[in-house]
Amino acid sequence: MERAKFLLGLLLLAFVSLAHAEKSTQKVTDILGREVTVAKQINGIILGESRFIPALGIVAEDAAISRIKGMQADLKQYDPATWAVYTQHFPAIEKIPLVGKGEASSFSVEKTISLMPDVAIFGISGHGPSPHDKEMLNQLEAAGIPVVFIDFREAPLEHTQQSVRILGQLFGNEKAALAFGERYEQTLNLVRERVKSIPLEKRPSVFLHSKVGLFPECCETMGATMLGTLLTTAGGRHIGAELIPGNVGNVNIEHLLTHQPDKYLATAIGSAKQNGAASPFVILGPDVNENQARDSLKRAANSMAVRNLSAVQEGNMFGVWHHFYNSPFNVTALAALAAWLHPDIFNDLDAQALLQDFYRDFQPVPFQGVYWVTTQTKTVPAS
Repeated sequence: MERAKFLLGLLLLAFVSLAHAEKSTQKVTDILGREVTVAKQINGIILGESRFIPALGIVAEDAAISRIKGMQADLKQYDPATWAVYTQHFPAIEKIPLVGKGEASSFSVEKTISLMPDVAIFGISGHGPSPHDKEMLNQLEAAGIPVVFIDFREAPLEHTQQSVRILGQLFGNEKAALAFGERYEQTLNLVRERVKSIPLEKRPSVFLHSKVGLFPECCETMGATMLGTLLTTAGGRHIGAELIPGNVGNVNIEHLLTHQPDKYLATAIGSAKQNGAASPFVILGPDVNENQARDSLKRAANSMAVRNLSAVQEGNMFGVWHHFYNSPFNVTALAALAAWLHPDIFNDLDAQALLQDFYRDFQPVPFQGVYWVTTQTKTVPAS
């Protein structure tokens, strides 16, 4: 009898423990379709890329920074101007432990486990751990640290809304994620519907020159993913998508000279601190004004081999902030590109106002700076 009571007590305890576990956890389906069990209350996270911080800001607002227990150093390393904005408004960000530098190989599993996070948030490709790092993932799983994958890079226009919804579920703010998604969807649908009416022969060929000024040789570009997706969706014929099988690759200047693009698109990795007569970069971002951006675009293009392209000589140039390739606000760059490529049918699309609205409603830091520019007098679209 006593043994039976003891066993019954253990059984009841097991049921109570199970019920408690079910109440304190939730199932999240990540961008890869994996069902992941995570805590309902997320208080500590690890970021496989610190450039996910603005995405966290959409759903976690001011609390985003306080919930990060560890992160890679890519935001500070590759986008110091945005890093400066966040450090100004959230000084505590500089005290967050680093679990790696700017690439997956530098990520420290040991450091991550020691920080005891509730969840690790990784991208499906990029500068941090990815699904290909199976040993790393197994070690984290064995330590009881669930991993959730999101994506703004590989398939930005398909995955951004879903990735923000995943973050909204993790942080208990589905309302903000839904509002963001509705705003995003409106612009995406508008661009797609209007571009459908443009015959293929009227879509200009564009050379997308990636990370202008970083490499002396000509010329790095993107394939059909990342900003290449935005360019094609905006109604351009993306040369890189026809030549590059992967995410990035090089096109030599001889090919460009014999297959002249109608337009030239440069991605900007420079900031105001890197501006000056000797700077090889196009500068855009939170610390840049329009005149600085335009001057840098002209200077950079005319200091490289692409100066011999007709598009550059005739001023058919556009510069866009490089980090849109890994940003939830990529749809604003889509709008800006569409208005540049086809101003006749997108003359009412104000990408600048759209980006400002996104910051006002979905970011814990204020909007500032310039994120795209033409060599004309005004940015596109004109306000």
